[in-house]
This record gives sequence, structure tokens and C-alpha cells, in this order.
Amino acid sequence: MFADTSGWCALLDSSDQNHPGAAKLWREISGATAKIYTSDYVLDETITLIRRKIGHGPAVQFIRSIMASRIVEILRVTEAAWQDAWQMFEKQRDKDYSFTDCTSFVLMKQNGLSRSFAFDRHFTQAGFLLIPGE
Repeated sequence: MFADTSGWCALLDSSDQNHPGAAKLWREISGATAKIYTSDYVLDETITLIRRKIGHGPAVQFIRSIMASRIVEILRVTEAAWQDAWQMFEKQRDKDYSFTDCTSFVLMKQNGLSRSFAFDRHFTQAGFLLIPGE
């Protein structure tokens, strides 16, 4: 499963409308042996949003917990992935995908991931399954 900014923010921000679903899912998966993948671009976006919405301390604590996690693996956007994401971004004029969305879709395809811990309809538009759903 790939964790998107929308999933992380819903998990961390108790005022987020998707917080209950995100917290429930996190409790279920944090005790499992499954890996959660995310990317350096998603973490950049998440840190920025958490800093803006909740504060600096929670943003720092979040990244420290991700770096110490045994179940979260950070995928890096390589030059090749960046180029593929840029091609996707250029071609998707009818979608309002962010560039970070495009990097996520490329990394998910490269790593054989079909499920996303997200509340972002762009993932379903790109052919991925949302967990816990919209």
C-alpha cells in the first residue's frame, strides 16, 4: 500500500473529516506485517501541510516516527521516475493532478502497488484503489 499526503494528513489532523477512517485503518495495519510505502515527495508535501495546519512540533514528530518505523519504506523519486512523472503531468491536461501525484503514480507502477492509503480521487482516476475509500 502506498501512503499519500491525504492519508497522512487525515491520520495526523484530528479535525480532518477523514481522520476517523484513517485512524481506524492505521490501527489495523500498524499491527500487521504489511509494508507501507510512501515517497520523499509525499513526505515533503505532508511536512509542509502539517506544519501549516497543526504546527512545527507535530511535523517534526511525524517525520521522526516515519524514519523510525519498521513498516514504512520511503521510495525516492529518481531521475527516471521524475522524467516519467513529467511526461504524465504534461499529457494530463484534462486532470488536475499535482506533480507529486504523478510521481506517486509512477512509483506505484514501478513497485507493483495498486492500493493507496489516500482520500484523493486522483488515485482512482489513475486506476488505483483507495483504502479506506472516499
